[in-house]
Amino acid sequence: MDLKDFPYRAPTPEEKRVEVYYALAAGAKALSYWWYTPFGEYYGCGGSDRASKVLWKELGLLGAEVRSAETVLLRSCPAAVPVKAPRTLWVRSLLAGDDAMAPLIVNDNFASDRLGTVVRPMEKASVKVRPPSWLACGDVFEMTCEGTRDVKWQAERGALTLDLGTVQLTRFVLISRDSALRGQVQRVYDTRFAANVKALLSGATGKQGRSDETGG
Repeated sequence: MDLKDFPYRAPTPEEKRVEVYYALAAGAKALSYWWYTPFGEYYGCGGSDRASKVLWKELGLLGAEVRSAETVLLRSCPAAVPVKAPRTLWVRSLLAGDDAMAPLIVNDNFASDRLGTVVRPMEKASVKVRPPSWLACGDVFEMTCEGTRDVKWQAERGALTLDLGTVQLTRFVLISRDSALRGQVQRVYDTRFAANVKALLSGATGKQGRSDETGG
């Protein structure tokens, strides 16, 4: 079936990414992105059209990004942590036990319509968070679809200022009392998801209908 005959458009990668971050911030522990049906009238992300292929790729990248840090996410819960951020940055925090915290950041300066999604990136973004007094900061980093990455940060009077640079759409920051957490998360990524992400970014989507193969 030609895409112009569809009664709706596929979700955009940006829409799915924002939805995932909203869900995680609400405490979700399992995700179902969008249906995969490589047969029948409507294929979902099993379709061969460009929109479906782009969506499938994004689901794989999101899966790798999120599941690499699942040891933190699975024991986390939403928490009302004091935050100061620019108006268009949506920030919510998860606390994981007494040794880790995850500020989840969404650039809310986007718009969707029947044609797709337009995002206006935020440049020189800075967020100030105040972790609980019992969470001593040993390391701050972020999780991306290509593994862990440094975050510029500064501690002052119990608050952490995160220098995020340009925020395109989402950022997944991890604040840890244990400096070993970064290495643990990176090892999970390297072992389970790095090869899949490399294939997705190179254009080899290889739809098999299994989440372990895409990271989703």
